[in-house]
Amino acid sequence: GVHMFGQLADRLSAYGVGEKQLDRFEPWAALNFLGPLSPEPARNEPGNVFLDHYLQLVAAERGARVFALETPKEQLDVFDGMSERHQVDMLRHALRRKSRGKHEFERMVELYLKSDVAAILGEAMGRKVKSSEFVRVFNRRILDSRNKTMVKRMAPRLTEGNALIAVGAAHLPGRVGILNLLAKEGYTVARVY
Repeated sequence: GVHMFGQLADRLSAYGVGEKQLDRFEPWAALNFLGPLSPEPARNEPGNVFLDHYLQLVAAERGARVFALETPKEQLDVFDGMSERHQVDMLRHALRRKSRGKHEFERMVELYLKSDVAAILGEAMGRKVKSSEFVRVFNRRILDSRNKTMVKRMAPRLTEGNALIAVGAAHLPGRVGILNLLAKEGYTVARVY
């Protein structure tokens, strides 16, 4: 509605997204600016790069081959294939969340360094998610199905050996998390920090 659009316009103005541009966004596109690891404006300042891009730069500098675990189309299809109602529910949930930006990012890093990878997923979802359908759809589309695809695609790299695989921390824990899926495939999974 109008109220939600106003909230979005307010939040996205920090990224240089105007109301006319926002009006053409599908809900999932706006959602990408509101997630726990969204591209906060500070990381868009000159000289700062996203971790994904940094890892690609280091790999190129060292002459390492880089392989994608998903195609851009697959990443877009995760959201685009979702019903508009579910996209709006996710967007509404993200707008309701109070903690934002630097504090939330630091909390995620703190949990990771404490080896509490499972808590990262809870933090990403928010502590007061009321809709079990929301959680079910989020887990199935955003995590579980993608985790299965990523594990299948990383297998050849792991077989070759000497591979560095980088994924978001929310993909690691859970019954259908990457760590468990790799263990089920016979890989030894061990924490090294």
